[in-house]
This record gives sequence, structure tokens and C-alpha cells, in this order.
Amino acid sequence: MKFNTVVLAVFLALIAPHAFSQPVEPSAVLESGAGNRLVIGAAGTVQGVNQLFQTHLMIANFRSVRQLVRIDFLAQGVANPEPQTETLALEPQSFFPRTIPWNGLGALVLTTVNEDGSDDAAGNISAIARIYSGDSCGDGTVSQSFKAERVGTISGGTSAYILGLAQDLLVFRTNIGIVNLDPVNAHTFEIRGSGQGGVGRVEVTVPPMSMVQTPLPKACDTDNNCTNPYGDLVATVDPAGTPGDWFAYGSSVHNGSGDAWVSSAIQLPITD
Repeated sequence: MKFNTVVLAVFLALIAPHAFSQPVEPSAVLESGAGNRLVIGAAGTVQGVNQLFQTHLMIANFRSVRQLVRIDFLAQGVANPEPQTETLALEPQSFFPRTIPWNGLGALVLTTVNEDGSDDAAGNISAIARIYSGDSCGDGTVSQSFKAERVGTISGGTSAYILGLAQDLLVFRTNIGIVNLDPVNAHTFEIRGSGQGGVGRVEVTVPPMSMVQTPLPKACDTDNNCTNPYGDLVATVDPAGTPGDWFAYGSSVHNGSGDAWVSSAIQLPITD
């Protein structure tokens, strides 16, 4: 009986929300990555060629009161007028680890809510998601991390830029993901990759409350030879029209080792 009691206590400690070791100063949280409504560009459970990719999510509540958080899963490539959803309760100044239960690839929207389900504008949360799988040697894991960004950080018809990506003919490949947070309308975006090998273009239409992830095409030189590697590259995402709130990211992966990284889009005006 004593042994069972100890096991139960350890189990309850593992699944319970975890408190911060000390109060967290609000100034320590970047404004773009905290607020009452956040977006995570990619998450889900996806079967790869040889491995199953899963998503581990951690949400932190930076308020001194208990906070309800609704998680909406926006499945890739389909309209999601009623997204798959669940609601979690976070204790004051605590964090909560969660393995995402939904199958397929999609985006996440995290919204602080009141007991009646209405949006809680006073919410102050942050989050990060890690998509991971076992490596090809079976000795460890490979992963990518997606930091949550505040909804509204990218909005409207201004171009967004994604830095720090890489793509060549053999070693590295890059995917670009776009999340459309318009609840009614689909929106079209042109993606341009720019690197030493030239410029590549692809156009995608994203359904309402959905995301689309697409491979970046090969680069084209000035003679319209479109078989070139970029090397290091920057991607530009141009909306057609004014889509409201949206988000974009780039993911570069090493074809051999599975080493990968994610870069979130930024939306800044070009200045003199």
C-alpha cells in the first residue's frame, strides 16, 4: 500500500500544472510572443516515411489568477469554421505541458477565455510547440520549435519577410507555411524565395481559418533557368488584397540528419 501511494503521488505531480519557481516579471516576456490570443504556425501528429511526428505544447500563464485557455486546431488545406478545440485551465503563474491530440498537420490558435467561453481580453499567456520524432539511428530525436506569436503581429496587405532559411539541390530543403485567420474568406499569397541562385515563386490560396504549408520551388536565374539552388535565402510573402490577420513561417531541414529550424515572418516597412 505504501508503494502504491508513492507511485500515485509521483504520477499526480507529473500531470499537474507546474508553478514557476519564482514570480516572472512581465517585462521578461516579448510583446510579440505573449497576449490573450496567440498563433502557432504548425503542429499536429503526422506519419513520416519512417517516423511518427508528434507535437509537445507548453503554455504559460503570466497572470496572478487562474486562466482558461481555448486551443483551436486549424487543419491544413480545409476551411475550419468550427475548429477542433479543447480548453485547459492554468493555475496562477504556472505552465502546462500538453501533447497535441489531433491528427494531421495544422496550426494552433490559443485564446484566453472566461468561464462562459467568451474571450478574456485580460489574458496574458505565452507558448511554444515542439514537433519531434525519433532520429533515423534510433539514438535520439529530431525536432523543430514553433514559438507562439501574438495574433495581429502580421495583418493586412503588407509584405512579410522570413529570414535565415536554406535550400540547395541535395542537402537542405525549405517549406513555407501560411496561416489565414479570416473566419469567412480564403486568401491568396505569393511566396518568393531569393538567394544567390536567383528567385523562385509559388502562389498558394489558404482557406478560412486554415493553414497551407508548401515546398519552396527551385530558384530561377535571369535566363529563366529554374533548376538552381538558393543557398542561404530570404522568403517574401505578398498577400493579394487585404487578408486581415494572418501569419507565416519558414522551415528548413537537412535531408540527411533531420536537423531543422524555424523562422517566423516579420512585417516591417521598407524605409530609406
